[in-house]
Amino acid sequence: MSLLRLAFAILTLATFISCNNLQKKTHFDLQKGDLIFQDLDSDSISDAIESVTGGKEQLNFSHIGIVDLNEKGEVFVLEAISKGVSYTPIDSFLNRNTDANGNPKVAVGRLRSEYSNKIQSALDYGKSLIGAPYDNVYIIGDSNYYCSELIYEMFVNTSDSSEVFKLNPMTFKAPESDEFLPFWIDYYQKLGVEIPEGKPGLNPNGMFQSENIDIVLPYGRFDSYLSNKQIVDSLWFEFASAMENKNLAYLTKKSLDTIQCVDCNTNFKTKNDYYDAKMIFKNHLKELMHLDSLTNKDFSSYSNDSIIRIGYTIKCKEAPEGSYGLFFSFKRVKRDYLFSGMFTVP
Repeated sequence: MSLLRLAFAILTLATFISCNNLQKKTHFDLQKGDLIFQDLDSDSISDAIESVTGGKEQLNFSHIGIVDLNEKGEVFVLEAISKGVSYTPIDSFLNRNTDANGNPKVAVGRLRSEYSNKIQSALDYGKSLIGAPYDNVYIIGDSNYYCSELIYEMFVNTSDSSEVFKLNPMTFKAPESDEFLPFWIDYYQKLGVEIPEGKPGLNPNGMFQSENIDIVLPYGRFDSYLSNKQIVDSLWFEFASAMENKNLAYLTKKSLDTIQCVDCNTNFKTKNDYYDAKMIFKNHLKELMHLDSLTNKDFSSYSNDSIIRIGYTIKCKEAPEGSYGLFFSFKRVKRDYLFSGMFTVP
């Protein structure tokens, strides 16, 4: 075998191994304090919670937990479930409810930087509550905890007692109705207590829409539950993180148009940075948006631009003279423009 063929064979094998490793490795690392929102559609109480707490985005989260890492770096979720406040291994949490493709039906939120100093003390307080009973009456302020209440109390009981999440009057009535859901009537009759209608409380769907967190990653196929802005922010966060992990220098400018259109413009310092970024973008787009059909054939050339064509063709904007640019666009089925933009290198 000639040296040229040998080198080619080694390169091919290395590429194959690298691609396989990329597919097997999850690129997203959970951090301490990340909030995991979960759709538990496996029992009647979860359905009842979702029925009275769903918002305009038609969210369907009935549970929430908070991420912690132990001394070995293993990931756990601190949560309040039927058996009480628990410290659950991440795999057990994620596999609790999956879609038809085996993807966990959860999304991940991350506290904004101004609240990051509260995370460790909140986790310490939360872990001191492990074993506390579950609050099946859903009343804030006693020694029992339901899932959202646990997270709320954890952050209220830090040295800085400012609220990360706000309490709001609870309702147990059917949407756009003045009638209690039959489930809740029966539920509270069996407990022998009055329905706490209007009492202060909170729920996973409301916390998911808080201005104090960023939705950094939807696991599974939760894109249908997220607004356009949240999907774009999630994709952009993952792309930017991958860029930083490769030490690629770049400048970003992101703006959200009120008509569902996002433009992202990035200037890379070298041509190689641009090519690396193009592959990172493709891989993250494919993974986050579940575009299994996305292949190299979806890349085509126009002037000195490369286009990712997804769903339809759009006229390419020419990159500035003497630069290398990547223009991308995406359109989801039954949705309008989701995002578009251009990456260039001087």
